[in-house]
Amino acid sequence: MHRRAATEIAIWLGIVAAIIALAGCTRERPVIVKPPVELLSCQAEPVAPVLPPQDWSSIDVAKAIQAIRDKLTGLWVLDSVKAGQDCRNKVGATRAWAGAL
Repeated sequence: MHRRAATEIAIWLGIVAAIIALAGCTRERPVIVKPPVELLSCQAEPVAPVLPPQDWSSIDVAKAIQAIRDKLTGLWVLDSVKAGQDCRNKVGATRAWAGAL
């Protein structure tokens, strides 16, 4: 009885060894899937503007300079919001891309 069990075990071990050996013979390499390049970086954060100094020599000059400062600051805020949205869009797109794999 022991001889039969030993023979069966030897056969099963041989089968397992053959399967492992055959699996190693394949020439196919695992495919590494990388996310699209355009989703790997975000728009750069904008540099804060250099604002002109205030000039209080007259009220009209002060108002004109303040209008320029307000415009530069507003454009910088808008660029910052666009950069943040760009990054959120790319993170969302990367999440959707990875979910589709």
